[in-house]
Amino acid sequence: WNTEIIVKTWPRKFEKVSSWRDFEMYTDNGEAVAIASSEWVLIDTEKQSISKITEEMAKEYGIVKESAFEEEIIRKT
Repeated sequence: WNTEIIVKTWPRKFEKVSSWRDFEMYTDNGEAVAIASSEWVLIDTEKQSISKITEEMAKEYGIVKESAFEEEIIRKT
């Protein structure tokens, strides 16, 4: 309670219609308190549908190959 949290986040991977973003959270004294990974999709709000992430978009945004987790994340389908 009333502790400052520092969040580090970065884009890790782009796929056809989704991207992965990793997170690390630390207390103000540097103690790690959480790690996470989330998958996002690109939505065209005019068409109200999922859109493909182009190579140009991915290149402009950039990727950090570092993962918050030591092991590969396996997605349930």
